[in-house]
Amino acid sequence: MYMDIRQYFRFLTIMLWFLAGTAMLYAQDTTTTPKTSQSNIKQLLTQGQQLLDSSPDQAKQLAQSALRIAYQKKDLPAQAKAHGLMGQALMAQTVHERALDHFLKQLSIYQQLNNWLGITHTYNYIALLYRRQLNTSKTHQYSDLALDLAEKFGFKEEIALAYNNIGVAYFYTKDYDKALQYFGNSIQHREELQLTKGLVASYNNMGLVFARMKKYAEALKWYEKSLIINQKDAEIKHMKAATLDNMGDLLAEKGQPTKAKALYDRALKIAQDAGANMRIIETYESLYALAAKQKKHKEALEYHLLYTRLRDSLMSVNASVQIAALQHQFEMVTERKERVLLEKDLDLKKATIRRHKIISYSTIIGLGLMLLLAFVLYRSSRKDRKARKLMGQQSAEINEVNRLLVRSREKLLTKTEMLTLRNQQVTNSIRAAKLIQSAILPFDKRMQDILGEHFLLYLPKDIVSGDFYWMYQIGKVRYVAVADCTGHGVAGSLMSMLGYALLNEIVNKKISNPALMLEELNTMLTASLRQEVTKNQAGMDIILCKITDIEENEETCPRFKVIYAGSRRPLYYTQGDKLIKVKSDKQFIGGYFSHYAPRPFKENEVILAKGEQLYLTSDGFADTPNRARESFSSRRLFKLIESNVHLSLSDQKEVLEHTLETYQKGAEQRDDITILGFKL
Repeated sequence: MYMDIRQYFRFLTIMLWFLAGTAMLYAQDTTTTPKTSQSNIKQLLTQGQQLLDSSPDQAKQLAQSALRIAYQKKDLPAQAKAHGLMGQALMAQTVHERALDHFLKQLSIYQQLNNWLGITHTYNYIALLYRRQLNTSKTHQYSDLALDLAEKFGFKEEIALAYNNIGVAYFYTKDYDKALQYFGNSIQHREELQLTKGLVASYNNMGLVFARMKKYAEALKWYEKSLIINQKDAEIKHMKAATLDNMGDLLAEKGQPTKAKALYDRALKIAQDAGANMRIIETYESLYALAAKQKKHKEALEYHLLYTRLRDSLMSVNASVQIAALQHQFEMVTERKERVLLEKDLDLKKATIRRHKIISYSTIIGLGLMLLLAFVLYRSSRKDRKARKLMGQQSAEINEVNRLLVRSREKLLTKTEMLTLRNQQVTNSIRAAKLIQSAILPFDKRMQDILGEHFLLYLPKDIVSGDFYWMYQIGKVRYVAVADCTGHGVAGSLMSMLGYALLNEIVNKKISNPALMLEELNTMLTASLRQEVTKNQAGMDIILCKITDIEENEETCPRFKVIYAGSRRPLYYTQGDKLIKVKSDKQFIGGYFSHYAPRPFKENEVILAKGEQLYLTSDGFADTPNRARESFSSRRLFKLIESNVHLSLSDQKEVLEHTLETYQKGAEQRDDITILGFKL
């Protein structure tokens, strides 16, 4: 009996020393882990930043790895940097929605830490993202926030980036003087700080502004400066591709297609090597435009197909952002559960270390504490069993949640694929309808033959238009009309094609009086749409002119008799430098009520000298809203046309286009726009 007890204590002592040594080794391992993990995060972020310009996809993978470790270690500064790198990589791949999500998370963390440099840097990158989406208001908003903080705390590099972002925003709104001012400020700061990467972009941007201002020599000088510093180890491939593409545009504009083609080919090769999708798209578009200008139709078609496929693939990527977000949510849920399990595992390991220490101390204290230690071991064993049982239950729950998430994701993927396919089919059908509509409406040569000197401003709200213009000539008699049908898009385009066909049929019936032509159009339209039965109110507003050459002798100036009738659309014509507006009848063409006691249309007649100008319009230009939702108005349109009647018709069109763009300032177009102007 005595020998059994002695052997038992000897065995127990050996086991205690073994367990204590194991615990000490384990403690050493656990104390070294955080430093190793922190070193890994820094290394991943550094490698990702180096690969950002040459390989955005590899940079994104490294950012994901760094983000996972940073969340496991609850390292807030590392989380912010990893979110920023992920946002930059996604922005380079034009996945803008997910990039913005990561930038906003980075901003939230820096705000928690009161890291003003990080906040300023994130504001600048959010502004850069909105800049690439051509959202000038958001670009200004975040650039101003970044500039205020950078000037307050003296962050010179961020001041330079904010100036550059604001300069690009002014460039997109065609305020070239302000764009040059802000780009110049950015260059001054970057040259002082010797920021080569930033100067590559700033020099290129200066070249863009001077090219747009037609100062080609000055533009070429800035492009060459950008290429000179964008070389060797510091080479930024996607910016080099952009600069070469811009130089190609400049040479193409100057009538040097061979040199332009060589630059485009270099730009395309560099962009493809860098995986810069946006630069590849821009270069394909430039090559398409050059080939089309040289009338190399087969080559132009090939480049246009390449451009369309890559652009559509990027649109598909952005269309699947919701699926990616669901996947991201699924990964975060799984990651959160894993972190809970890791924390419990760490708690168990810490408890084991404490237990080993107690056991090692108990060997010194003596045999009296052995009983207490045995009791503690017993209690700990029960806790381990309970903990393992609890972990098993939680693991089963996690597996069930994962299974449900996978099923939900599969259903979403199926529905999204169906929606994407249907959307593509509808879009293709509408594009085919646009080709048909464009083929039916009078083309440039026919308009030149009938009207002579003219301009046409034709801007559909959607792919196809509810506005249409029509003309017909019989001998010395010309008919011209502009109509605005109910609705826009597909519904409006169907009405416009019906109206166009009915006008041709009316002329073939030998009806030559404009008022009678409108009455016949009303009758035929209500009958074609069966409006007595369907009771729908579809119809159109229209202005119709009949222009007849008046026979004169050689001593008198040629004159023209203009007879016109209209439905809710006025006619504008000039007499010298004065613009005259003639209102039309208020009754509507078409509609359920139009066939009840229809009123006859009135005709107006005026004799005009050669050189006078006529303008036929829909209401789209007058109804165009600005960002405050205020319409341009018919009164402003009248004054705009009247103040420019002394210009050539081509210059008048440019004034109309510029005024429209300036007034909208990014607001969505409300209706189809048509203005037809011609000289007698």
